[in-house]
Amino acid sequence: MEYDTRPQKLTSSLSQDSPPVTVINTLAAVALVSSDSDLLEAAISELQTIPAARVIAEDPEAHVPLVLSTNALNASDPEEAIAALQTALHTVPTDHITRNRLASLLISNERVEEAAELLNVELGRDVGVKSEGMRLRGIAKILAGDEGGLSDLEGAVRVCPWDVKGMEGVAWGRKILDELKE
Repeated sequence: MEYDTRPQKLTSSLSQDSPPVTVINTLAAVALVSSDSDLLEAAISELQTIPAARVIAEDPEAHVPLVLSTNALNASDPEEAIAALQTALHTVPTDHITRNRLASLLISNERVEEAAELLNVELGRDVGVKSEGMRLRGIAKILAGDEGGLSDLEGAVRVCPWDVKGMEGVAWGRKILDELKE
C-alpha cells in the first residue's frame, strides 16, 4: 500500500483506526523539526499507545525510540529520553543502534559507568554499529578512569578503519590518558 507523504495526507491518516507506525513517526519527526506542538502532541500520544510488537514489526530501524527520546530532550528531560531508550532496548535487547544511542546519552549525562556496563556485550555484526559501540565503550571507560578504554578505542579503528570518528576517539583517549598521568 502506498502512502501519500504530503503533510495534509499524513495528518489525515492519524484518524484511521490503525495508522502505520512509519506515518505516525514521520509526523512526529516533522513536528519536532517544525516546532508544531499540536501535531507533536498528537503524534507522540499515538506512538506511546502502539503495542511494542507492532512497533518492532513496523519500525525495524528503531526510529520510534529515537523520536521519543529526541522529543524528551527537546523538553529538557534527559531522564525521560533515557527511559524511552531503555524501554526500547528492554523490548529488543539485540537492537545495537538503540544500545549505542542510549550509551551516548548516558555518557553525555555523566553516567559513564552505566554506559560502559551497557556496552559490555557483543556489539553486533554490522561493522559501523559495532565500531561505534566499541568507541562509546572506550570513551565511557576512560571517563570513568579505566585506562583499558584505550584498547576499546583502538579496537573500534581495527573494526572500521575508514571511520574518522574511531581515529579521533583514539587521539582523544591518548590525550586524556596523558593528561591524567601529568
